[in-house]
Amino acid sequence: MSNTSIIRVQSSEGTKRINISSQDTLKSLYDKTADIFAFSSPEQFTLYKEQNKKSPLRRTKIPIDLRHGDLIYLISEQQDTSSTKSTAQLDFVSKLINLEEDDVDKQLDQIDGKISREKDPQLCHHGKHGKCLHCIPIEPYDEEYLKNHNPPIKHMSFQSYLRKLQNLATSDKYSALKNISCSIKEKCSSGHAPWPKGICTTCQPSPITLMRQTYRHVDNIMFENGNIVDRFLNYWRSFGHQRVGFLYGRYEMYDGVPLGIRAIVATIYEPPQDTSKDEVHLNLPDPHEAIVEKIAHRLGLRRIGWIFTDLIPNNKRIGTGPVIHHRGNANTCFLTAQECIMSGWLQNKHLNTCKYSPDGYFGSKFVTVVVTGDASGQIHFEGYQVSNQCMGLVKSEILLPTYDASELGYIKETSSEQYVPDVYYKEKDSYNNEIMKIARPLPVDYLIIDIPTGFPSSDSQIQSTFNDTCSIIKTPFCIENRTKTGELQDMDTFTLYLQQFFEPNAIRSRSKSYKITDILGDFHVLSYLAINDIVPFPMNKLNTLLDSLRTHDIDGVEKWMNNEHWQTLLQLLQINCYNTNATDGSSSNTALPSHDTILSLSFNQDCTSLAMGTQNSYYLFTIIQENQINDTNNCEIQPYTNMSQLPYDSVHIIERLYSSSLLALVSKQSPRKLKLCHFKNGTEICSYTFANNILAVKLNRWKLVVCLEESIYIHNMRDMKVIHTIRDVSSNPDGLCALSSNENHPFLAYPGSSITGEIQLFDTTNLKPGIIISAHESPLAAMAFDTTGTRIATASNKGTVIRIHNIIDGSRLFEFRRGVRRVATIYSLAFSSDSMFLAASSNTGTIHIFRLIDQKEKSTQETSSWMSSFSRMLGDVAYYLPKQTSEVLTQDRAFATVHLSSGGIKSTIALTSLNNTLKLFVADFDGIVYVYEVNVTEGGECRQVNQFLLQMSCNNFNNDSTRKYPPNLLRNENNTVPLTNTTHLVDQTYDTAIDEQDKFPLPSIQGDDE
Repeated sequence: MSNTSIIRVQSSEGTKRINISSQDTLKSLYDKTADIFAFSSPEQFTLYKEQNKKSPLRRTKIPIDLRHGDLIYLISEQQDTSSTKSTAQLDFVSKLINLEEDDVDKQLDQIDGKISREKDPQLCHHGKHGKCLHCIPIEPYDEEYLKNHNPPIKHMSFQSYLRKLQNLATSDKYSALKNISCSIKEKCSSGHAPWPKGICTTCQPSPITLMRQTYRHVDNIMFENGNIVDRFLNYWRSFGHQRVGFLYGRYEMYDGVPLGIRAIVATIYEPPQDTSKDEVHLNLPDPHEAIVEKIAHRLGLRRIGWIFTDLIPNNKRIGTGPVIHHRGNANTCFLTAQECIMSGWLQNKHLNTCKYSPDGYFGSKFVTVVVTGDASGQIHFEGYQVSNQCMGLVKSEILLPTYDASELGYIKETSSEQYVPDVYYKEKDSYNNEIMKIARPLPVDYLIIDIPTGFPSSDSQIQSTFNDTCSIIKTPFCIENRTKTGELQDMDTFTLYLQQFFEPNAIRSRSKSYKITDILGDFHVLSYLAINDIVPFPMNKLNTLLDSLRTHDIDGVEKWMNNEHWQTLLQLLQINCYNTNATDGSSSNTALPSHDTILSLSFNQDCTSLAMGTQNSYYLFTIIQENQINDTNNCEIQPYTNMSQLPYDSVHIIERLYSSSLLALVSKQSPRKLKLCHFKNGTEICSYTFANNILAVKLNRWKLVVCLEESIYIHNMRDMKVIHTIRDVSSNPDGLCALSSNENHPFLAYPGSSITGEIQLFDTTNLKPGIIISAHESPLAAMAFDTTGTRIATASNKGTVIRIHNIIDGSRLFEFRRGVRRVATIYSLAFSSDSMFLAASSNTGTIHIFRLIDQKEKSTQETSSWMSSFSRMLGDVAYYLPKQTSEVLTQDRAFATVHLSSGGIKSTIALTSLNNTLKLFVADFDGIVYVYEVNVTEGGECRQVNQFLLQMSCNNFNNDSTRKYPPNLLRNENNTVPLTNTTHLVDQTYDTAIDEQDKFPLPSIQGDDE
């Protein structure tokens, strides 16, 4: 059998034959065709499979998909210059040329679309089966019908617009479906020099007159259920920053508009982004975009739009709603010019395949949803698209936003780098005459098409592709790329998510509460399975599951969950499940009643006191030499008593200055007000109100520091005056900062960036910035100074590595690896008083204690044990391993550890030496304090020596000054002295602390002393 085939090529000059072999490509086919038809370059013509210039053959090196005897068609530039596209334009649509139309377009194409009318009893005089002018079906684009419809239809559907074009009698009826171009055509056949040296009418783009588009590609947007957007809005509710997400769903026929199309939103994917209160920056390209697209495609979904918030909280309570109405009316804008450009860019990336367009595509079904406030101040959803003309302007990069008017765009002017055609729009003057105006500037209203957006109006309409409506799920799985808010997608959160389906109550009512498809029926869970670092699932392992979820095949999902890959993951999670179950058993909050939840826990500067703020009160405890934590004073303020002028309930920030009587408090009821009080006298000394919420307060003997999200205030401790303000601080929503208590190095540290882990140091004595230390690649999550003030320990929001730097020169002194888990949330860092040890607590339930010795000292202390030999062996082979793996092997590990039974509960820690023994104090937000003894010689697992319930201690103090603990609540493994009463407590007074003898003037005292 011969490997040579004959292909027939038909052109205006006739048909010729070309011999091709199995080794030929489309590029070589173009070369042979150019030789036979005497073209100087293959770029002067295009080959098509069909005579009507459809299915063009691209000039690529892919094999020729033609059979022996096939006929193809040659169209030269001279024949049809209007259809010639530049190379950039061909690249722009090359992915869509051979694609089929959307299923919804195919379905609508088979429908007649005409609107039937009932017989008019007054105007129709014909028989039952007859028709006349008054009852004959009308076209779906009939203007009177659309105008008189209830409610009126502002834009006809795109399919109705196609029917209108089909009914035209002209031969070029589809010319309106040609996409506009604002760029000069490359390689003009006239032979002149390229721009700016030459231009002619053939290659010059035509002037454009902007018209309001009368049709839209999507006629309605509907979210499957409210839980989808509720989870999306939780980011703004908890963080106050704006957010962007991509809408994934499908297109369906919509009967609210003749031949209409509805976009159904099934889920929202949030790409990597940097957020603030006023803007969002997308970190594109998204490294996981390809995987997310594959998962969505397998589930029968596609990216159909994007959504972003533009919400301003109504702090001043203007009106009745929680947000401010600041856009979407005649006096403001619906979309800003920058948002129109972004929408046009995204619509150009998601083109609509159209068989009637000479380009093979026309417009886009990609939608834009804005979450903003309506006229009543309620959260409202508005849907938009930009017109096809706007897409052309954005594609040619000639539409720009204006600097001072967000509702106006601006058309770029012609330069030597780019020729820009004239762009006009029509406007009526004061005499109602229609005039043409140059689009510099341009009202973006000419470019916007609004789309009704909403939710199912009845329970029968509510549907859910995923498990959004599953009643058994109380805590949905974390949404991706939300590490800034502490929402981490890791094995811990995945375990907690799965446990909801395997709790006894859930299992007993399984048939009523959930189906097995609900377990993995979460888009965020499915994407996590594919991208996690522990047990990643390749697509060939997920395809069967995705197919079963798409078809709601319960048996298929059960069968998939028995595969080896899933069972391996479950085996790994069983350890986590066990630990979490233990947590559930010990964290029932028996120490604290539900009505007195702990809001704040903090040790003072020298670890001699613990302060606790709760929903109804605040308490102080002193750590004495017998390892006990005792009540110092119950300062509870009843809101309806004679002390109601001091609302000290809901205390979520409380700091004590060493062992003095000075307390700094912030209440959730007044989050912008700092209160300084003398807790022995029960009096308020002074208070300060700030512009924004107070996020953290730090004290030493000389300074008081108040941290807001974007500014820091430094007060003088002697008179409480503000002596310096640090402004333009990188967004710090957690109020992360640290203040040294050393007189020789009184530095303040705070994040220098919200994107990377930079530390900005500030000298609080000389009031000038210090050095910037690049500590981590990811944003910071925790930091702490040692007692000398020369070392600072930090951890990022990934929590895998803890580093210690020298604050003088910024050099890295130590680097420790917390554990083997990829991501953890670091709750607290604490140095020992001699700066020889550092402790770190996290949500993993394990506290790591690191010993701080340099490499020379470490090498002299190493023994010939198998562990030291194994460590040296790892160091030798690490050079040959990947960088990430070698770092894991060579970084130092914990010297000592504590495994808490209450893992996952937020805690604060302190290291202190008591009776010449290093003790670790762990205070968790369940109201339990654990005391551990650290073996400073051998390390290893620390021994628990005591455990106390704080709330019971407070209650016992109220009832009995001796405060004896029941044996089952106090675990004593050594000779522990019984708890002492307040007569043993010493209230230290420093010369710079506020005491009853201090008489310095205060600048603005609010509140009366008692």
